[in-house]
Amino acid sequence: MKIFTFVAILLLAVFQAGFAEGQKENQSSMSSDNSMTSKDTMTGDNSMTGPTMEGSNGMTAPAPAGFYDTNGLAPYVVPYTTEAAAQALAAKGPTVYYFAASWCPTCQATMKDIRAHYKNLTATIVLVNYDTATALKTRYGITAQHSFVQIDKNGKALAVWAETPTVAQIDSHVVMN
Repeated sequence: MKIFTFVAILLLAVFQAGFAEGQKENQSSMSSDNSMTSKDTMTGDNSMTGPTMEGSNGMTAPAPAGFYDTNGLAPYVVPYTTEAAAQALAAKGPTVYYFAASWCPTCQATMKDIRAHYKNLTATIVLVNYDTATALKTRYGITAQHSFVQIDKNGKALAVWAETPTVAQIDSHVVMN
C-alpha cells in the first residue's frame, strides 16, 4: 500500500508540474499574440491604415484601426465619410461604394490592385468599412464583403455587383452617366 500511495503522490506531483508549465506557456503565447497587429498578419500588404486618412473633402481624419489606408489615392479612391459626401462626388461623375473588410483575402488582393492601378479608374471609389457601415449595408442590401454599389447623385443604386478583384473588372461594371 505504501508503494501505491508513493506512486500516486509522485504522479500527482508530475501532473501538477506539467499543468503549471502548460499554463505558463499559454500565458506567454497569449501575450505575444496580443502584441500582433492586423498589419502583421497581412504579410507584406502595406495597404492598412496609418495614423490618418484623407477624407473626400481633402481633410485628414483619424484612421479607423485595422482598415485600409487611402492616403495618396485621392481623388480616385477616398474613404467613406457620409452619404452626402458620396452623393456630392456622384453629382460630379461615376461613384462606386466598395464594401471591404481588412480581414478579407479577396479585399486585400483588390486593394493591392487598386493601389497599383488607381489612376486607371473611371469611377471614384468610396471605400466603405464593411464591418462598421451597418446602415449603409442595409440600405443597399449588402450581405457580404467585397461588394460594390454604384450610386447616383441622390444615392440611388445604379448597379450592384461583387467579386471583381481588379480595377479593369470594376470599370467593366460602371454605368457611365
